Amino acid sequence: MRSAMTLRRTSSENIVQRQLHVTGLARALDAISPLATLRRGFAILRDTDGSIVRGVAQSQPDQRLVATLADGDIALRVEPSQ
Repeated sequence: MRSAMTLRRTSSENIVQRQLHVTGLARALDAISPLATLRRGFAILRDTDGSIVRGVAQSQPDQRLVATLADGDIALRVEPSQ
């Protein structure tokens, strides 16, 4: 009888430890998620071909771009710098 109780307790403790581990992994994955970055106020900028724009040199005046934000996309047009 005692060994069955020990086995149940050990199994329960093992399940709790695994749940904590999975929860930690989920948090770590969310922290590096592009969606988490967007929720912090950043945007992903793409040209009309879908290529990501990483720098000013990749754009030119009157070029059309798309910014992906946390809640959707917006269309943009590049203005000449002043």
